[in-house]
Amino acid sequence: MACRGRFLAWALVLSALPVRAAEATPPPPASSETFDPESLNEELLLIEPVKPTPAPGVATPAPAAELGAAGAAGAAGTSAPQAPGQRVFGWRILLDQFTSALEADHLRREALLNLERADVEVTFVPPWHRVELGHFRTEADAQETLTGVQWLYRDAIKVRGQIVAPGSN
Repeated sequence: MACRGRFLAWALVLSALPVRAAEATPPPPASSETFDPESLNEELLLIEPVKPTPAPGVATPAPAAELGAAGAAGAAGTSAPQAPGQRVFGWRILLDQFTSALEADHLRREALLNLERADVEVTFVPPWHRVELGHFRTEADAQETLTGVQWLYRDAIKVRGQIVAPGSN
């Protein structure tokens, strides 16, 4: 009851206060614009973007300039002969991606044990640490491996990207 009485008391006090009408300010005249960007004689500051550094032990994809003619041909969809160890476009299996390098490395170690494969790597593509599997020249090879991996990693997908050309056996 005491709370109800306090509420009524405040309601009575507030209702007794005079209410003033809001004072509208007139809009500025249309010709009051005096800023001219051409009048600024300041030099523009060119700031180079900061390249994020990946965590130790994390591979980063090579820039397109380092791919060479074979990599550019692979990106265009044509096939050119590739030397073993050369970076070209192909297929990989993306198991998952994280903003944390520690989480990505944890999944990489888990996948190395569970899948019994040595080609599980973490690649850093800002801002993501991507846990990727395999280096496949053809989409069919990647799809075959993906089918075998999805029983354990349900969200795994095949992605097109840079691979190290496997040696011809």
